Amino acid sequence: MMDSVKWAAVMVNVFSALLLSMNIIYSKYGYIGFLIASIVLAIIAVRQKDAQYFTLNLIFSLINIAGVVRWIA
Repeated sequence: MMDSVKWAAVMVNVFSALLLSMNIIYSKYGYIGFLIASIVLAIIAVRQKDAQYFTLNLIFSLINIAGVVRWIA
């Protein structure tokens, strides 16, 4: 099951990157996808006791929160 969740998060990241790269009116919503995926991957990292992966996704989450605040809020 965990592999399915990881793959889903990867697909959300890919879709979000494509959305941002298109530079269209909806591009800013890519940050929401990135935020959701990074939170999910951080939770997985905690469950797997992977400190490096958790740190990476925590930092990504903070960056994505900044993106949401800057472009959506």
